[in-house]
Amino acid sequence: MAARRRKLPLVLVAVCALIAGLPVPAWAADAPTMPVDGVVDVVVTRVSSGSWPNYVTVGDNSRLCSGAPSPCSARSGWFAAGTVLAVYAKEGDGGRALREAERRELGPGHWLFTRTLSSGHTYTVEVTAVAQAKPATPVPTSAAPTPTPSPAPPVPDAYVALGDSYASGEGSPNETYEKGTTFTDKDTPRGQTGCHRSSRSWAHGVSAAAVEKGLLKTKAESMTFVACSGAVLEDLFYPNETYTEYGEYEDPQIDAVIAKTPKLVTLSIGGNDAGFADILKDCVDRMFHRGFGCRNRSGKKGAAGIVAERLVPLEQDRIVFEHDPGHVHSLADAYIAIARRMAPGGRLVVTGYPLMFAESKLLYTRVRNVANWGRFDCRIGTAEAVISAYISYEDGQWLNDMAERLNEAIRRSVVAANAQLRITRPGVEVDFVTVTEEFKGHRLCSGDRWLNGAVIPFNPKGLPGPAKQSFHPNKEGQEAYVRAVSKVL
Repeated sequence: MAARRRKLPLVLVAVCALIAGLPVPAWAADAPTMPVDGVVDVVVTRVSSGSWPNYVTVGDNSRLCSGAPSPCSARSGWFAAGTVLAVYAKEGDGGRALREAERRELGPGHWLFTRTLSSGHTYTVEVTAVAQAKPATPVPTSAAPTPTPSPAPPVPDAYVALGDSYASGEGSPNETYEKGTTFTDKDTPRGQTGCHRSSRSWAHGVSAAAVEKGLLKTKAESMTFVACSGAVLEDLFYPNETYTEYGEYEDPQIDAVIAKTPKLVTLSIGGNDAGFADILKDCVDRMFHRGFGCRNRSGKKGAAGIVAERLVPLEQDRIVFEHDPGHVHSLADAYIAIARRMAPGGRLVVTGYPLMFAESKLLYTRVRNVANWGRFDCRIGTAEAVISAYISYEDGQWLNDMAERLNEAIRRSVVAANAQLRITRPGVEVDFVTVTEEFKGHRLCSGDRWLNGAVIPFNPKGLPGPAKQSFHPNKEGQEAYVRAVSKVL
């Protein structure tokens, strides 16, 4: 990640109490306010690199979490009923109230402000009103009665499954998809599209395993399943409109975490940000498309070009959102944002991706036609059981290397997130689960494979690329994920 080239302005975020009947400061005259009867939780988080708030003040301007890195969490003192709050941001020598246009209401008494500085960097201020009785006046020590221990608050019993097609169960039979998540593809009449949330997804098996291990109480009541085939990192935080033309509208996936305050969250994300579906599409050799040698093809549609344009920025924490094109985002930022909204002692389990192709050259067949003499390849699928699809040995090993790079970027991001969480959200952990060993011996080009090959449906307009269900775990592959994730519960 590139070093900072200039000193960034310090950001000071203040929550100012405006008691009914007192004059309202000029800066807050047009600011949105929130009534409070109790205390206020404030979380300040950098969204893009830079913009690190230096401290937070609440009500009486006392400093909280001074000097802590982003994100910073703090709880205010007690406010009387009738108090209203406005949020003030101090930046460098200036400052102003955060505005209505910067506010998003996450729920009753729960706001999220997103503020972009003049430098181009962005931070968020999350404000939550927590109803709480006024603390009792302390009794002198000589007369203090023996305290009665308060019962421990109930631990939330919830599991939220987030992510992309490798979490949704893509590749399972069409009849296993939830109603409203699968549709006939308008561009490929014999293909299917949609979020494809399947009853065969490994998320259901993990839910059952969490109950068996005592982490959750009941499977049916505790699981919220919002993973969606095709999802990218941005879809965790913004509405996913990919399938709106079919009538499927997806809220930001993190909303499920905010609503449930879960004890367990699983997440598979990053493969689509890295462009893996397009990389594979270029590498599959089929009628009307020569896939062999994709590892050397540059350009926007060439596999090597896609790696440079999409995988490399992910590795460098430079993911750009369509809804926020002026800033960069990272996997670690996403993990932190999810973990901060989980129950105390919660577990966020982030999964990697399998290496898809067999390593041994003995499992590939020597090509004997004149044009490709001496090359080794294997058949990985068919188009309508007539036209074959192939992958070369060299391209398959290169694709495995690209998957390893993606997995390593995910692992590094988990380490970075945990370093932040130990300071700002102790007790909540992020685990990285690799499935590389689980799938070893069961990759494409091997005899007992746990992944779908290339499925190329018939299209009257011409043969398309591999369909969505291509290169995803089959029933045995879903079970392999369950075993891998269950080990860390």
